[in-house]
Amino acid sequence: MKTTLPYIQFSILPSSKDMAAFEDKLRLYGNANESAQNRSYELLHTLQATFPNRVVFTIVIICQEGEIKTRCNLKDYTIRKDQLLIVVPNTIVESLELLPGSKVLCMAVSDDSYSPTLTQFHSAYERSRFVSPIFANIGEELMAEAIASYSHLWHMLRRFPDRMTDDLVRAYIQVMSGVVAISMAKELERVVSVPLSAADKTLKSFLSNLAEGYTEHRDVAYYAGLACLSPKYFAKSVLKASGRSPLDWIQEYVILEAKTMLRSGAYSVQQVSDALNFPSISHFARYFKNAAGISPKKYQSQ
Repeated sequence: MKTTLPYIQFSILPSSKDMAAFEDKLRLYGNANESAQNRSYELLHTLQATFPNRVVFTIVIICQEGEIKTRCNLKDYTIRKDQLLIVVPNTIVESLELLPGSKVLCMAVSDDSYSPTLTQFHSAYERSRFVSPIFANIGEELMAEAIASYSHLWHMLRRFPDRMTDDLVRAYIQVMSGVVAISMAKELERVVSVPLSAADKTLKSFLSNLAEGYTEHRDVAYYAGLACLSPKYFAKSVLKASGRSPLDWIQEYVILEAKTMLRSGAYSVQQVSDALNFPSISHFARYFKNAAGISPKKYQSQ
């Protein structure tokens, strides 16, 4: 896949003697007992250095005090005390601001290890919405449980690094994931209780393939072929599972990338068109205006 926005890989994250880590799979920035100026800032500053960017691993941002503002996938989020945000893989992060005196805990999880455990309930959202960060208003009591698990894991990794195993680390992450699931129980009850249908599985596979191929492939037939289905049956399945056509999904991915690049000021309209593999700038301009209701040049100048 042709790269457009900078990709932030887990391997480039900062390390320090004060953080807690497990192999190349997990990093904890910030101890719950530290002052506001904690090590979480090291991770956040790394993200800020290349805005806008696309994160390809999972980040959990926990607010203990103060306020954090961020913009992900063209949507603004404000995280306050007893709230958290889980930035799932393939999220576009445009901005991140910590108010003075804020105290933040951050956990970075490599995409191929513990992320599925941490976001096990997120598949429910794939049936009805674009993959996006998970915002949770935990509340004081449940947040205390989440922070206790985080803090205990931090101390265990620091004190007994040679004794920690995959199973032990995964158990701690499951506890934190469970706290989030409990806080969102009512919202998730409608979808989690229903097993994935064939159409749901087709949608999930489609979104995975789309995340890898949207800069080069905008035709439904391509994704139908990957699913070994006819374009007509494939489109019907995606529509049934999500209420949206495959073309709508493809357009959302392409326009999200295009808008983010244009907003950044680092790319010209021609460069965006080239990065997204349009045959010409006029073709890109028509595609963008049909979707956004405004030309890319006017959108960039707003």
